[in-house]
Amino acid sequence: MLDDKAHRFAANYVPGADGTLTLADDPQDSRLRLPPRVPSGGGLVSTAADYARLCRFILCKGHLDGVRLLGRKTVELMTADHLTLQRVALHRHRLRPRLFG
Repeated sequence: MLDDKAHRFAANYVPGADGTLTLADDPQDSRLRLPPRVPSGGGLVSTAADYARLCRFILCKGHLDGVRLLGRKTVELMTADHLTLQRVALHRHRLRPRLFG
């Protein structure tokens, strides 16, 4: 993460048992400012507006701002469930619902 964009990070808080908020991730020293350890999607950060744009692109089956960027079939394959029941059973403990935010 370039330092000139770090000011765009928001502070993240978690609720305590008494209902007060505690700082969980300070934008000044956030681990997300470091390059990802594994060169993959993990560690990517973006804005809510960019994420909404990505969602709109997927919902429009590969069209964005009147331009086709991906084929409809490609987007259908990207968004299809590729897990078999055996795979789900193997990794059930890792697939349980989690809270995000």
